[in-house]
Amino acid sequence: MRHIVITVLIGIAITAAGVRLQLQTASTTDWMALSDQEKQPEHFEPYLEKHAQDESRREAAVCWYEYKKQDRAKLKHHTLLLAKHHPGNSQVLFGNTSAFYEDPAYRTDVANILEEHVEAGTADACTFWMLGRMYERAAAPPRFDSDASRKRFLTYFSLSEDTPLPVTLDAAQADQAAAYYRQAMNSRQEPWERMAAESLVSLLVRLDKADEAAEVCITEIDDTNESDAPDLLVACGRALRKTGQYAGAKRFLEKAKSIDHEGFEDGAGHATTDALTQLGLVALELGDMKEASKMLLASADVQKCCHNTTRGMPLKLANRLFDAGEFAVVFEYCERVLDRFTPNQPTTKALRSRARIALVR
Repeated sequence: MRHIVITVLIGIAITAAGVRLQLQTASTTDWMALSDQEKQPEHFEPYLEKHAQDESRREAAVCWYEYKKQDRAKLKHHTLLLAKHHPGNSQVLFGNTSAFYEDPAYRTDVANILEEHVEAGTADACTFWMLGRMYERAAAPPRFDSDASRKRFLTYFSLSEDTPLPVTLDAAQADQAAAYYRQAMNSRQEPWERMAAESLVSLLVRLDKADEAAEVCITEIDDTNESDAPDLLVACGRALRKTGQYAGAKRFLEKAKSIDHEGFEDGAGHATTDALTQLGLVALELGDMKEASKMLLASADVQKCCHNTTRGMPLKLANRLFDAGEFAVVFEYCERVLDRFTPNQPTTKALRSRARIALVR
């Protein structure tokens, strides 16, 4: 994903910002129609000096500098202007994932600009969601289950070992993130309402507030009929599982599995992998080892790209089945994953070795 061609990146970014089309002065088609030469800084920088309000071209510039990793000063310059003049542009967040991790002070500067729009009443649902993400990123340490997963995280975001990642939970900033997510949800503006609901539910579960998360799930899906959003359904299934509401959890997770499609080889996307993992955990917690094993093996059959396995979603289920003595199914799962995916899988390899040893004892 990090190596996707820049023109595709820009097209995706502008499509994601479709809720703001009325603010744009240059369309996606206009940008894609430019020659490769015109997409270089020596051409688009002079243009932006004369057309400062061109949101579409400026977000394309943010994409360009984020992709090239060449000029952080220019990335910050264009991002700050984008945040100042177009606070509902999602590239303020998406174009700065690495930069916000590397430079917390810069992230604070951008958040302050967006908060000025909140105070002025010019913020929209996207603005609130982005602020929620920024506060959550500052509040909650990334979750690593091993040194290998930490290394994959740093590599994925092109971060150095000394990146100042948070190491303890900042409750005040986590609460502020939750408040902004709720503001985005209250706007009833898609897709940000759905994305904010998913973010809020996941954050509450992480804060050990599963009961509150479950309430959000039931209210959000009943009130806004968000039953066609697989990521939200998976987040809700996880929350209900945490509260022991297994029937509701299974209903959400089965629905997510049935509608998920991310385009990988015309097959299931990442939500399916996570849904199967959660369904397996439900079965395991209900004492149905056969069904839990079935879900684990099914997860290996639908994973279509490396981030599904490197995120380690099914490994939690695999480890719990291992602890329950289901060594054979764990070994088979590891064999399937290692046979089908080329990215290095050190955690899966280590689990396979443990399962092999347990089987021969």
